[in-house]
Amino acid sequence: MPEKSLPVIYLFYGDDDFAISQQLAQLQEKMGDPSTAGLNITWLDGRTATLNDLRNAALAMPFLVGRRLVIFTYPLASLKSPSNRQAFLDLLKDIPSTTALILVIEDEFRRGKWQNLPPDHWMLKWVSEQAQHDKGQAVLARAFAIPVGPELARWIQQQAELAGGKITERAAFTLAELVGGDPRMANQEITKLLAYVNYQRAIEAEDVEDITANIRQENIFDFVDTLGGRDGKQAVRMLSRLIEKQDAPYVFAMIVRQFRLLIETKDVLENRGSEAEVAQITRLPNSVARKLMAQAGRFSRTGLDSIYHQLLEIDEATKTGHDEGEVGLYTLVAALTQ
Repeated sequence: MPEKSLPVIYLFYGDDDFAISQQLAQLQEKMGDPSTAGLNITWLDGRTATLNDLRNAALAMPFLVGRRLVIFTYPLASLKSPSNRQAFLDLLKDIPSTTALILVIEDEFRRGKWQNLPPDHWMLKWVSEQAQHDKGQAVLARAFAIPVGPELARWIQQQAELAGGKITERAAFTLAELVGGDPRMANQEITKLLAYVNYQRAIEAEDVEDITANIRQENIFDFVDTLGGRDGKQAVRMLSRLIEKQDAPYVFAMIVRQFRLLIETKDVLENRGSEAEVAQITRLPNSVARKLMAQAGRFSRTGLDSIYHQLLEIDEATKTGHDEGEVGLYTLVAALTQ
């Protein structure tokens, strides 16, 4: 039987999907022998799974191990009404200690707060209540925010050390700038750079400049412009050229980043904000902020949200092996430019 001190419910939320993925992988590794672990790990998607599906998975007894693992993504998708929320909370109270239920909520930090889970959200209130009651569920809530600036540079140095190598501070800052604040992309580049130096010396800034692929931001801007103008043929040609020059995952990450920046910019525009405010929020120079403002004007807020969610779905399908990111991108281009 698992120790009572172990959390029964984990709430992971935030915009650093790479860190969340790492955390999930660590929890799955703790399940032991993969041949047995697979029988005790269940993935559910809140957009399609019912509360009954969750109940059946969470209340099932573990097989040959002390604990089951149930990973529930998009748990808030079907909890729009007070009655559904209460039914969900009632179910959480019944989760046995032989199950670790992980709730994964994708979120964005804008204007000083998380958008899906602001401080007054009913889910966070419930978590707080559990901590205050001796008989409440053991719940661990953790936010995962994308590291930026010096924080990302420090993270890069830590990841290099965890991988068995080293990177200088200057090189870490250079890499942080090149990957545009994307930890997943940074991790891919760290692996390539450590192989380049053969783990024999620290990665220098010159190594980063020589090895790390840096897709020119103008190319991404031009590609997104073709999507806004619904120029399907040109968009396909530009996407093909981008993928020819760099790996598809790298191109995909840059496109995701661009639409995240456009959503942040759209927020500022809708609140009659200035170019300086866009630069501050996106952490980019004023010249880039100006271009973002012009490009954001070619999309509606609904359109940007829809595209971003489609990109996240492509990313999820790629990670779970249900699709290839490159195929997903071409399919998205076709859908957006019809």
